[in-house]
Amino acid sequence: RIHPQCFGTPDIWAYVTQTGVLEVIDYKFGHRFVDEYENDQGIAYTAGIIDHLAELMQKGPGLIDQMIKVNFTVIQPRCFYKGAPVRTWSVLASDLRAHINQLTNAAGVALAPNPPAVTNPECGDCPGRHACPALQQAAYYDAEFAVRSSPVELPPAAASLELRMMERALERLQARVEGMREAVATYIRQGHAVPW
Repeated sequence: RIHPQCFGTPDIWAYVTQTGVLEVIDYKFGHRFVDEYENDQGIAYTAGIIDHLAELMQKGPGLIDQMIKVNFTVIQPRCFYKGAPVRTWSVLASDLRAHINQLTNAAGVALAPNPPAVTNPECGDCPGRHACPALQQAAYYDAEFAVRSSPVELPPAAASLELRMMERALERLQARVEGMREAVATYIRQGHAVPW
């Protein structure tokens, strides 16, 4: 539904016809927290499942999604620092339309000729992060932003916004540090003189 190259297999899904509830369950093995709320992978799975159900019911997805409650559950027993090991986000399927459209548009941009490079949380897992100009620019900006002063007391909305920005900046900086650490280690193994 998102794009022909966007595919996957949910760990478990079931639709209960009598109640109109779609259960989509995703098991996560790792330690890094995976948020169930507005989870892109869960939304993509749900979009495909709704299309499949619409085909089985011989109705359009735009008709049945108004009658389906989606429970997207993340089961993550090894994430010890945040949240319960089983977490569920419940939403009316029709409320996912905007998210599905955003994912579809993002896939179109990403797969167009010469797509722009943008940073996101997945940069930390990218094997090319040491040579990525978008991550480099974002990390430089984040490092500069970190030394700017701000008011001592912030109202709640401003404090939470700055916290969100700082956490995002920290993710980008960490991805860049890890990429550069690998690049420098490679230079050392090759026998180059590397200062600092």
